[in-house]
Amino acid sequence: MKRNISRYKPMTLYFLALALAGCGKTITQERPVVIKVPVSAPCIGVRPSPVPTMQERFPDVVWAGMDVRQKAGAVGKQLLDRQAYGARLDAASGGCE
Repeated sequence: MKRNISRYKPMTLYFLALALAGCGKTITQERPVVIKVPVSAPCIGVRPSPVPTMQERFPDVVWAGMDVRQKAGAVGKQLLDRQAYGARLDAASGGCE
């Protein structure tokens, strides 16, 4: 029995071509990757002087001699000074990270 090899020849060449096509070098382009590294930076501003406490501002003898309105005014001024100190501190340390 004689086999007809000629009818398998095109199919064999086709599969051989497909097999060799996969052997080529695949060229890939590397993508850049961003990596964030924390770096300490020196502070730009100067730290403001802290607000003195109520005991530093008004010793016990002075505080005892004040009436209620004077005490309320002193406490209100202390509150406003503390808020202004916080704003100045934020501004001075805004460049620090």
